[in-house]
Amino acid sequence: MLVYFAIIRFIVYYFGFFLLIRTLFAPWKRQHWRKKSRGLAIGEMLFVAVSNILSRCIGCIIRMATLVFGLCILATAIVTGPLFAAILLTFFRNSFICRDGPYPLRSAVWNWHYGYTPIADRFSVELYDKPFVKGSLVGMEEEYKTATRIFQQNSGHNIMLVSEPGSGRRSLMNMLAHAHINLRFLQFDHVRFFKGIVTKSEQAAALTSVLREAERAGNVVLIIPHFETLTVHFSVIEPYLASPSVHIAGVVATGDYHQLILPDKSIMQYFTTLEIRPLTEDQLRDVAEKKTEQSPWGTFPKTAIDEFLAGSYTLMSLEQKGQPEALISLIDEFFSWAQAEKKYASKHDMATLTAAFFQERFDVPSTAPLSDAEREKLRDLERVLSQRVISQQTAISQISRALRRRRLQLSGTTKPIGSFLFLGPTGVGKTETAKALASIFFEREDLLLRFDMSRFQQKTQINELVDELAQKIREEPYGVLLLDEIEKANKDLLHIFLTIFDEGYFLDSHRAKILCNNVIIICTSNAASAFIRELGSDNTHALAEAFGQPSQESQPGQVDTMVNQRKVVDFLLRNNVFSPEFINRFDDVVIFGYLSSESLKKIAAMKLKLVQSRLQQTHKKTFNITPQLIDTVVASCVQQEFGARELDRVIKRIVEDTIAEELLKT
Repeated sequence: MLVYFAIIRFIVYYFGFFLLIRTLFAPWKRQHWRKKSRGLAIGEMLFVAVSNILSRCIGCIIRMATLVFGLCILATAIVTGPLFAAILLTFFRNSFICRDGPYPLRSAVWNWHYGYTPIADRFSVELYDKPFVKGSLVGMEEEYKTATRIFQQNSGHNIMLVSEPGSGRRSLMNMLAHAHINLRFLQFDHVRFFKGIVTKSEQAAALTSVLREAERAGNVVLIIPHFETLTVHFSVIEPYLASPSVHIAGVVATGDYHQLILPDKSIMQYFTTLEIRPLTEDQLRDVAEKKTEQSPWGTFPKTAIDEFLAGSYTLMSLEQKGQPEALISLIDEFFSWAQAEKKYASKHDMATLTAAFFQERFDVPSTAPLSDAEREKLRDLERVLSQRVISQQTAISQISRALRRRRLQLSGTTKPIGSFLFLGPTGVGKTETAKALASIFFEREDLLLRFDMSRFQQKTQINELVDELAQKIREEPYGVLLLDEIEKANKDLLHIFLTIFDEGYFLDSHRAKILCNNVIIICTSNAASAFIRELGSDNTHALAEAFGQPSQESQPGQVDTMVNQRKVVDFLLRNNVFSPEFINRFDDVVIFGYLSSESLKKIAAMKLKLVQSRLQQTHKKTFNITPQLIDTVVASCVQQEFGARELDRVIKRIVEDTIAEELLKT
C-alpha cells in the first residue's frame, strides 16, 4: 500500500500539477515585452499587448494539455497501481519512486515559468548535468548548509567561494546543483566568452547581455571562476548583484581573495564569503575510505590508505593538485593500473600491490613493509657508506641513524628525511657523502639535486632561488638536495629554508606549495675550516677513544662530536656566519675533519682502482697498484689540506698522463 501511494505521489510531482495550476496564465518562459519608447506610440503599444497575450496563451495551452495528459496517467495509475506496485517491489525495490521524495530528477515542467538563456548556455556548463557521488562532501558540510541558506534569501544571496584548485569546490557546487534542482547552476567560461572581444566597452556590453539573460530567467546561479579578473567590469556586474532574480557565485583563490577582493568594500557588501579550508588528515582518510568502497577489494586497509595519503602529497607538489583532488586522482590511477595489469589481490596482498604501484608511479623507495634485502641494507649502511667515504665515521653514523628512523617510520613523515649541516674543509668527503646517499638510499646517484649557493648573494634573488628550487623538486621529488657553500648565500635568503626544515614544504613565487618531505637536505660549508684544524690538532687522543681506535693511530684534524661540535657552532654564531634559528633547524651538525696521510692513502687506492677499471673496460689493459705507487701519489700532494681533490689532480698528472702516453706508443 505504501508503494502504491508512492507511485501516485511521484506522478503528481513529475507532472507538476500544483505548479501548472499556479502558473496557468503566466507568460511562456517569461517571454514578456515592455514598451521602450516614450510618449504615445500606438504601434509599439499594440505590438507589446498582442505579444504578451500570445505568450500567455501559448503558456496556457501547453500547461492545459500537460494537465490533461498527466491526469490521464494519474487515473490509469490509480486503477492499475497495485499491479505496478507489485512489479516495483519485485524488480525495483530500491527505486527512488518507492520512497517519499525528495526525488533525484527534475519534474517535466520545472522550467516552463523560467526564461531562456541562449547566450549563457553557449559559454557555460550546467552542473546538474554532471555526475556526482552522493555523500562525497567530506569536510564541507557547514559550507553546504550556509550556501543553501544564502540561495534561499532574497537579499545578500551571492557567495564568494574562496579556495584553492582541487580543494573540493566543484563537488560542493555539484552537490548544491543536485539539491536545488529548480535552480540552474551555470559555470560561466568568461575567458572563452571574451575571446575575440578586444575593447573594454565591447566586453562590458557583451557581459551585460549575459547578466540580463540570467536575471530574466529568474532561476540562474551564475558561477564565475577567477572572479578577480572581472573586477574591471564591476560597474557592469553591480546592478545584478543587488537583483533578487539572479545569484552570482564568484570563485577565487585564497591569495587573490585577500589581495584583490577582500580590501574592496564595494564588492564585499554584496557577497557572503565561504572559505573552503584544507581537509585534515582524518577527513582525507574518510575520503579515501569512501572512494575505495567502489573497488573490487572493498575498503582498503588502514596501511594502504596511509600510503595513498602520503603519495597524494607528493602528487600535490608534482602536478600542483589540491586536496582531496590529488588523493582521489591517485586512487583512480591505481584502479586503472591494477585493471590494466590484471593485478587483483586480497586485502592481505594489498601492501605488495600498492608498493609495486608506487614504485612504478613515482620511481621511489616504497613505504611498504621491509623486505629482507632492505633490512640488510639498512643494517649495513655504515659499512657501505664507509666504503666510499673514508675516515668520517662520525658523519656516517649520524646520517645512517636518521635514514633508519625514516625508513622504519619512527620519525615524522612531514619533515624532510634528514637535514644536515656538513662543516669542514674542501676535499674531505662532504660531497662524496651526498652522492653515496643518493646512490644507496635512492638507488640512483643522479638523484643529487645540487645548488651552488654562491650564486645567490643578493637579497633580490629570492624569487630566482625559490623558482629554481621548486622546479628541481617538482622534477625529482625524491633525492638528496645539496646546498653547496651555503655560507656564501645572502642571509635573508636562508629564511625560506626554516620552513622547509621544520614543516617540509615551501611556497614558490606563485604561492604553490612544494613538498620536500621525501628529500635528504645537506648544506655544506667551509666557513669553519681553519677553526676545525685548530681543534683537531688539540684533540687527537679524545677522537681516537670516541671512534674506538688506538690513540697512536688517531687521525689528526677530526673533531669530537660531543665537545667540539658546540665549539664549532659557537664559532659560527660568534662570527655571524649563520643565525641561531638557522643552525637550530638541522637534525645534526656534522663535522668533517682534515684527512691524515693514512686516510689519503686509502682514498688514493680507491681512486687508482677506478682508473684501473676504466682502463680495463676501454682498452683491455691494466696496471699494478703497488704500495709504492700509492705512497708516491700521496707524497706528491703538495697541499694535503685540499684533501681528495688534490689527490685527483696528482693522479691525473702522475698516473693518467703516463698511461695516455703509453697507449699512444702502442
